[in-house]
Amino acid sequence: GRGSPLGFYHVQNIAVEVTESFVEYIKTKPIVFEVFGHYQQHPLHLQGQELNSPPQPSRRFFPPPMPLSKPVPATKLNTMSKTSLGQSMSKYDLLVWFEISELEPTGEYIPAVVDHTAGLPCQGTFLLHQGIQRRITVTIIHEKGSELHWKDVRELVVGEYMPSAEVGTR
Repeated sequence: GRGSPLGFYHVQNIAVEVTESFVEYIKTKPIVFEVFGHYQQHPLHLQGQELNSPPQPSRRFFPPPMPLSKPVPATKLNTMSKTSLGQSMSKYDLLVWFEISELEPTGEYIPAVVDHTAGLPCQGTFLLHQGIQRRITVTIIHEKGSELHWKDVRELVVGEYMPSAEVGTR
């Protein structure tokens, strides 16, 4: 559901005999821990939640989300300017989305799971496994226009996002 995160605390020590084959395995394959169970509400569950977590303020009073970091200025292409290229400047809205894929033991890259519990646009969290090789796929879709012809993308700098309601208003 879309409620508060599940309160779960469990500690278990796991002992493994470290052999050459085990070391080779963990160098090339992920160690997967799976947790299975059934939720069962403890009689004092609600009282415990009240003691451990302060009341959460309503999201209505929060300002709109801001980007996590300031834009990083491009360094490789700064020597190029619109006068040196003889071109004019134009502004376009681009739809850009990112997909992080992780290497599976089968050798295939599969998309990582994204947690959207906040229910807000652009607020998903990639749930990544530790120590696994990844690929990042960037997909760019642009407005249709006769004056925009893509030949090459040499650099991509992400500095700010716009909720879809603001597209075309800047």
